[in-house]
Amino acid sequence: MLEDIVYVLIYGFVFASLYGIMTVGFSFVCGLGGFYDIALPAYLMVGGFLYVILNEYMAGWALPVVVLCTGVICLLHYLIFIKKIRDDAFVVFFATIFIALIIQTIFEHFFTLSYIYNHPPIIEGHTTVLGVKLSRDLIAGGIIGWVALFGLRYLTRHTNIGRAIIAIPQSARGSQIIGIDITRVQCFVYFLGGILLGIGAYFYGEYLGVNAHMWTHPLIIMFTITVAGGLGSIDGVMLATLLIGFLEVAVVTLVDPRLKSVVILFVGLSILIFRPKGFAGKRIG
Repeated sequence: MLEDIVYVLIYGFVFASLYGIMTVGFSFVCGLGGFYDIALPAYLMVGGFLYVILNEYMAGWALPVVVLCTGVICLLHYLIFIKKIRDDAFVVFFATIFIALIIQTIFEHFFTLSYIYNHPPIIEGHTTVLGVKLSRDLIAGGIIGWVALFGLRYLTRHTNIGRAIIAIPQSARGSQIIGIDITRVQCFVYFLGGILLGIGAYFYGEYLGVNAHMWTHPLIIMFTITVAGGLGSIDGVMLATLLIGFLEVAVVTLVDPRLKSVVILFVGLSILIFRPKGFAGKRIG
């Protein structure tokens, strides 16, 4: 039993960081625009397949190329689709559902639907922490994730673009009056969010494999962390990602892996009902 608790604590902490970097861009986008962009988790799948393809030809260069490409793809997604409809949250919500399903259908066509594509880790080997065997690559992912989250926390407090990310959800009109270019800030957030999704795609895909449905569970994760943390709040995201990371690993380890999505959805629903502003943010709308 003690070994299981240690396993939950260690793996929960690692997965929390990965879920955090996958979600923070989604949370900022929701906070800035007042809408949910359902297509963003699908670009996690795009990043995963890009890595599977490029790793055969580019070896060590595949990851930085995938991270950059995912950032550019998310930026183009904003410029081509979202910029035109961003003032209507209802239209954005359904349009991005269609985009996500189109992306999934395309990958289902070109890749075997039921097959899970695996790729070798960049950092080989395992290490033991308090009796729990951990992939060194996954440990690196956890460290990168937490460094990225604390880096974003610093950015939102000590840079002009970071202050703008926090200011716009408070008052978009007031932000425009003081000279903040909302379009420029949203472009930056989409590009940054895409870069983080690219990093998350590698580590998530390396641990669980890549297939045409790999974006659906992260969608649940992103929704729940965003709701629990509060829109556009990096502190809220960090608190919520710890909660979800530990909870998911605990359910998978101690209860039943098939229940992990149900439990996480129940947490999200409970927070919407009893604390709709989340831990540290603002309610959408």
